[in-house]
Formats: sequence, structure tokens, C-alpha cells
Amino acid sequence: MNRRWKRLTVSIVLLCAASSLAAGQSKPEPHSNVQEGPATEAEKPRKHQATGIVIRLTDTSIVVARGRGKTKTNWSFVRDEKTRTVGILTRAAKVTVYYHEENRKRIAERIKVVEAATPPAANLKPPASKPKT
Repeated sequence: MNRRWKRLTVSIVLLCAASSLAAGQSKPEPHSNVQEGPATEAEKPRKHQATGIVIRLTDTSIVVARGRGKTKTNWSFVRDEKTRTVGILTRAAKVTVYYHEENRKRIAERIKVVEAATPPAANLKPPASKPKT
């Protein structure tokens, strides 16, 4: 009788091992860490912003002076059909450019006019008044 129990136990163990191997060879489970659809946070371009005075303005680019004095630097941004502009964009206006970097280029996503350009002081002189007679 002791021999029967051993044979029964061995056969059950072999049966369980065979069934687990057969189950392992079936269709593999999809990986839970693989995502389809939108890119992950690491793949999305990081968004930045820069504030300064507009030096040069064209249909395809904008150059903004950042900083003051000796630390002043000029930053160039690419403008395209997706770039949104908030306010009237002119030379000498103070702007904030929201951008991302792509292929070592700064691509402007949105340009917000913070302070409109002021006319030169020469144009602000009041008209000469006529002397009273």
C-alpha cells in the first residue's frame, strides 16, 4: 500500500508539472508596462518660457533680448503656423515666449505680449502752444 501512495504522489506531481508547462506554451501574456497610444512623460518635449524684449520679428522667427547689462543674451525662436500670438506683436514689445526644443531649435508655441512697445520719447512732446497776444 505504501508503494501505491508513492506512485500516486509521483503521478500527481508529474501531471501538475506537465499541465504548467502546457499552460506556459500557450499565448504569452501582454506586458503591463508596454503602453500604446500617447507618448510617456519622458518622450514628450519639455515646455519652457522666456521673457524679454523683441529685437527682430519676421513671419518665421522672433529674436528676444533676455537679461540686463553685461548678461544680456539674444534668443531666437522659430515661428510656424501652430504658433499662437496673444496681443499685438511689434518690435520693442515685452513678450513671454512659451516654447519647446526640437532638434536643438526653440519652437515657439505661444507668444504673449506682456507690455506693448512704447513710442519713442521724441514723439511724445506736446505740441508747441501759441503765445498769447
